[in-house]
Amino acid sequence: MISVIIPMYNAGEVVLNAINSVMHQTYQGKIEIILIDDGSTDNSYDIVNNYIKNISNKNIDIKVISQKNMGVASARNRGISQTIGEWIALLDHDDVWLPTKIEKQMKVIKNNPNIKFIGCNVNNDKYPFFGKKNHAIFTLNAKELIIKWYPSTPTILVNRQFILDNGLFFDDNKKYGEDIDWLLRICLHTNLYILNDNLVVIGNGKRPYGDKGLSANLSKMYNGEILTLNGAKERNQINNLEYICFCGYLFLKYIRRIIITKWHKMTK
Repeated sequence: MISVIIPMYNAGEVVLNAINSVMHQTYQGKIEIILIDDGSTDNSYDIVNNYIKNISNKNIDIKVISQKNMGVASARNRGISQTIGEWIALLDHDDVWLPTKIEKQMKVIKNNPNIKFIGCNVNNDKYPFFGKKNHAIFTLNAKELIIKWYPSTPTILVNRQFILDNGLFFDDNKKYGEDIDWLLRICLHTNLYILNDNLVVIGNGKRPYGDKGLSANLSKMYNGEILTLNGAKERNQINNLEYICFCGYLFLKYIRRIIITKWHKMTK
């Protein structure tokens, strides 16, 4: 069984698109969808419950869990604690999977039983460094991940027992950089496998930063990345010299985001 975790917060306008993208998967196995309503103040909860009443699919179960607003990391952890599937898939309320997403990833896993984690590409983007884009399947280590935060969370399929055995929950004290911190901690135990195939559409039309939502706050995004880098240094995933270089690299990325965001606002 695949357990799909979808945190939602004031997602009434988009969450059914996310759910339907799971419902329309070509994967033939059992799927459970666990939606964590993270203290929504709109009608998200009612929309999802009405949807559940009107579906009939013997291979897919859906349930909704409500909690007070505690952030996406807490919501994902709540979802992980409720899963029963062998594999956990993550999806955000404003993102969608293409129909073959799970089927293709599970085929790779079947042919490579050592894999505990696999992601894929989003929005026709590819990992651009070290010739990775030329491989059908490739792996990323911690340093390669810091160079480009990859893969995007809604692409991830991870073995549930691997997560539980290693205590790899999200840090629910973090509101920025919680996903990349989680990936770096996973790197301590296994490689990140990436299926070089575009199988997810994220953002619901918004830019990846500087537009709206948490990613609109560029300074907090940057601070979250630096805190994540500090964690990597403390775990000896990078040395002191690499830490200094990566700090400079992330600062330049931050300045670039500011310039691009201002340019987009000026040209609207």
